[in-house]
Amino acid sequence: MEQQQIHLGEYLKTKKAVRTVQEIIIDEEFKSLLPALDPRTYLELEENLLQNGCRDAIVLWNGILIDGHNRYAIASNKRTKKTRLLP
Repeated sequence: MEQQQIHLGEYLKTKKAVRTVQEIIIDEEFKSLLPALDPRTYLELEENLLQNGCRDAIVLWNGILIDGHNRYAIASNKRTKKTRLLP
């Protein structure tokens, strides 16, 4: 089973990705093992992504999101969907 690293901005804007954004699987049990960001840190991350784009890859394993839950949530948010997340 292969781990994939995908730059979120590239993933969102190209057909080269193995899965579409809608096909990324969020495993709630796995996600619950990761510490949540406090609201202020989350907003700072959101602002940083909107200003600078998403520079760190999200990590998928067999289509399951392993790393990048917050970046993925921000990119999927209605407020940011129309905003290009690449610089």
